[in-house]
Amino acid sequence: MANETLGASFSIDTTDLKAGLAQANRMIRESESEFKAAAAGMDDWAASEDGLNAKIQSLNSITDLQRKKVDALQSEYDRLIADGLDPSSKAAVELRTKINNETAALNKNEAELKKQTQALQDLEDGAEDAGDATDEMGDKFSGLKAAGGIAAGAIAAV
Repeated sequence: MANETLGASFSIDTTDLKAGLAQANRMIRESESEFKAAAAGMDDWAASEDGLNAKIQSLNSITDLQRKKVDALQSEYDRLIADGLDPSSKAAVELRTKINNETAALNKNEAELKKQTQALQDLEDGAEDAGDATDEMGDKFSGLKAAGGIAAGAIAAV
């Protein structure tokens, strides 16, 4: 599963903004469904490295698409204002509202991406700590075994 690629890349052509945004929305839904399919076979994807990696890949794909949507909407807004659209017009206000909503969704996914990346790091750190603790316990048992050998030798001498 680690070699699977979730999502795809594309660019939005502002000459056909609606079609580009619709395509981006379809690709976001596809990326979300790919993650669901990848995570379906896992008991708890949030507790496994593969599951967290799949979620991070999905969020990266979605975040990239959302960033392109925001950029395309902002470019369209800037173009319309430059062409003489009144910033207080209904169309300008609706476009700014779309920009704000897409920016909010982008910020939410970026926060989730940060959270899942930290969870993966914590999981990796926990595995490393467990390995260190196992090594330490092995060293203590070796010392205990040596001490037991000395004690057995002393008892035999008595």
